[in-house]
Amino acid sequence: MKALIFNSGLGSRLGSIAAKRPKCMAAINGESIFARQVRILSDLGVRDFVVTTGPFSDQIREAATPFQARGCSFSFVSNDRYADTNYLYSFWLARNLLRGNDVLLLHGDLVFDRSFARRALLSPFESLGAVNRAALPPRKDFKARVLNGRIEHVSVDASGPDCYAFQPFYRLSERSLGLWLDEVERFVQRGALDVYAEEAANKVFPLMNVEALSYEGCFVGEVDTPEDLLHAETCVKLFDYEQQPVYEALDPGCRLILRDADESGERTWKELLSLHGIGRPLVVCGPRARSSGPIRAYLDDLDHAAAFDGFSPNPTYDQAVEAFRSFRAQRCDGLVSIGGGSAIDLAKCVKALLGAPDPLELGTHPDLPSPRIDVPHIAVPTTAGTGSESTRFATVYVNGTKRSISSERLLPDAAVLDARLLSTLPDYQRRCTLLDALCQAIESHWSVRSCDASRPLSAEAMRRIARDAGSYLEGDAAAARSIMTASNLAGKAINLTTTTAPHALSYGLTTLKGLPHGHAVAMCMPGCWRILAKRASSDPELAEKLAEIEGSLAQETSRGPSSGLEAFESIVELAGTARSTTLSNDDVAHLTGTVNLERLANFPVELSPEDVAEVYRGIAREPIAEHVEEPQGKEA
Repeated sequence: MKALIFNSGLGSRLGSIAAKRPKCMAAINGESIFARQVRILSDLGVRDFVVTTGPFSDQIREAATPFQARGCSFSFVSNDRYADTNYLYSFWLARNLLRGNDVLLLHGDLVFDRSFARRALLSPFESLGAVNRAALPPRKDFKARVLNGRIEHVSVDASGPDCYAFQPFYRLSERSLGLWLDEVERFVQRGALDVYAEEAANKVFPLMNVEALSYEGCFVGEVDTPEDLLHAETCVKLFDYEQQPVYEALDPGCRLILRDADESGERTWKELLSLHGIGRPLVVCGPRARSSGPIRAYLDDLDHAAAFDGFSPNPTYDQAVEAFRSFRAQRCDGLVSIGGGSAIDLAKCVKALLGAPDPLELGTHPDLPSPRIDVPHIAVPTTAGTGSESTRFATVYVNGTKRSISSERLLPDAAVLDARLLSTLPDYQRRCTLLDALCQAIESHWSVRSCDASRPLSAEAMRRIARDAGSYLEGDAAAARSIMTASNLAGKAINLTTTTAPHALSYGLTTLKGLPHGHAVAMCMPGCWRILAKRASSDPELAEKLAEIEGSLAQETSRGPSSGLEAFESIVELAGTARSTTLSNDDVAHLTGTVNLERLANFPVELSPEDVAEVYRGIAREPIAEHVEEPQGKEA
C-alpha cells in the first residue's frame, strides 16, 4: 500500500507560521506535521510514500531523509502551478505513481493519532473515509453526506441530517482509486484545475463504495489556522501518551506482544528494533545488569550494538555528554536503555543532546537542547518503580544539583515490560521500587493536575499493588507481571500530572541520609497525607480524591484498614522498610530549604515552610525500624 500526501498548498491562513515553510512543516510538540504523519504510518507498516509539493519543497525532502534511512521510500511530485491550482491538479500529476495500488490518501496538514491510523489500516472495508457522527459539523470545513453507511458526497457546503463532520483521510482500493482518478482526468481535460479533488469524487462516490469509518474517540483534525495548531498540540499529546506502544515479553527468546488490546499480533525483539529503524543502537545498561542472564537474552540479539555503562545511580551531565559522544563516535542510529530509571534517563539525555546545533562544543553547558525526533529510543525497564519508560521526564545532576528536563519528544518510542528482569533486583531494592510506584500512583491521583485521563491509570496501579504486593515480594511470577504493569501505569499517570509533595520532600532525604528514592518518598508520604486529611473536611473535591484512593487501596487488602493512609502503611509494613530515620534540628532546617517548589505547586494544599518541617520532624519522631541490608542507590 502507498500513501499519498498532498503538500502543494500555500497555507496562507497560518500566517507567519507558514511564511517561509510548507504548511506541513508546522510543529506539533516539537515534531513537524509531516514527520508525525510519516512516523505513525511507517511504524504501522506503510513504507511507500508519494508526496506532492509546492513552495519550499526542499524542506519536505530534507524532512523525509531520516525516514529513508529507516527503509521508507519517497516519490516527490512537484506542482509548479501551486499558486493557481488546487490539489485536484496535484492528484492528477501523481496519477502514474498511484494507479494499480491500494492507497492511503490524506492532506498534508492533517494531524491524527496512532489509534485512528491503525483503525483505518485494519478495517475490513474495501475503501473508507473518516467521519465523526458525534461531532458538530464544522461550518467552514468538509462535511460528508452518508447514506447506508457509505459516503455519497463531500463538500464544505453539504448540509442536512445525513451530513457529518469529515476529515480527508481515505483508504482506497485500487478499483476505487481508479474511478476517482478517471474523473480527475476529465476535470483536467476541461481545465477545471482550481477545485477540490472531492468535486471529482462526488461524481463517482456511489460507485466507489467508500464506507464511513468513525474517528470518534480519536484525534483527527486539519491545521488551517494558528488556533487549529494550538488545539492540535494540546489535544494530541494526551493521545500520544496513551498510545505509546508498550510490549510484554512472552518467553526467553524475547517474543513480544503488544499489551494494547487494539493491536494484535506478535513480533520478536529484532523485529521491534527493525520496525523503528534501529540497526546499530547505543545500549545504555549498567555493568551489573548487563551480566545477568535474563538481560543477556536482549543483548545477545543485538548484532551491531555499541554499549555504554559509564554512569552512576544518579547520572551526571558529564556522563550524558560522554554517552552522547559514544553515540556519535560509534555511528549509532538509535537508543536502547535496559535498566532502572538511571539508564532510561541517561538515554533520554543523550537524545536531548543530539539536538545540539554544534555537538563538538557541548562542553559542560548545563542547558539541554530540544531532542532530536529522528533518533528512536526503546526502553526496557528492569525495575518496577520509576515508570520512566513511559514518561517525558529525565533527571540529570549538574555540578551536584539535581535538574529535571521535560519534552514531549523524550517519551520513549516504545517500552518493553519483561517481569523476568525483576529477578535481577536485590531484595531491598525490589521493596523500595515497589513503594516508589505506589507513591507515584497516589500522588498522581490527588495532584491538582489529575484529570479524566490520569485517574483510571493511577487507580488501577494502586489496585494492583494493594492486591499483589505480598505475593510479588515472595517471588510469585504472576504477581511480578502485575506489579510491572502497575509501575508502568503509575508512570503513565505521573506523565500527565507530575508528582507532588512526598516526592519533593524525598530528594533531600535521599541525598542527606543515603536512602533509596522509593524508601525516602514512602517515609514522607504519611505526614503529607495527614495534612490533606485535615483539609479534606472543608474541600469536597479533595475529599472525593482521598475517598477514591482509599477505595483503590482498601478494597484489595484483607487487613480491612479504616483509612487510605492505614492501607498505605500496611503495604509499607509488607515491604519491611524503616519508616523513620535520625534527623537533628539542623537536618530538618537544611532539608526544608532544599525542597523542590515546583513539585509543591502540584500538591492540593499550599505548604508553608513550617508544614514541610513538621513532615520531616514526623519522620524523625517515628520509632526506627531496623533493616538488614544496606541502602543502595537507584538501579543503574
